[in-house]
Amino acid sequence: MDRFKNFVTYIRNGLCFSFSWIMLMLMFGAFFSGRKGIETDFLFKAFFMCLYGAVCFAVCFTDFLIRTKGFIFRLTVLFVTFIPVEVFMFYKMNLFAGKGTPGEWLIFAAIVVSFYVTCLILDRTVFKDKAERYTRLLNEYNRRNINE
Repeated sequence: MDRFKNFVTYIRNGLCFSFSWIMLMLMFGAFFSGRKGIETDFLFKAFFMCLYGAVCFAVCFTDFLIRTKGFIFRLTVLFVTFIPVEVFMFYKMNLFAGKGTPGEWLIFAAIVVSFYVTCLILDRTVFKDKAERYTRLLNEYNRRNINE
């Protein structure tokens, strides 16, 4: 039950954070582009995209469904499951009107690839040492409890 509660908490927190962030970005975009308002249909599409993203995140980064895989596997599953839906929703919300310009697609691809590469670098450098230390301490703790 605790795993499910943690899973639902991740969904709630992710939905609140991502929807708030998208609404702030939309307000800034509307202000700078001179738009007077945002349609209700657009808000529903943004909400469902954020909900889907929060569910994908919760599935990938809690132990509710994926228990034994590492960070890179989870990150890859998140990108593979969320990015196609995100692109589809950008089209549905008319953020990339028509086919999108090559510049827009390059910016989008650069953002996705840079986030993925940054996570890979952090995982292989900073977090690798911490993971090895954590595993060593956990193994020592387990050995002590077995011996007692």
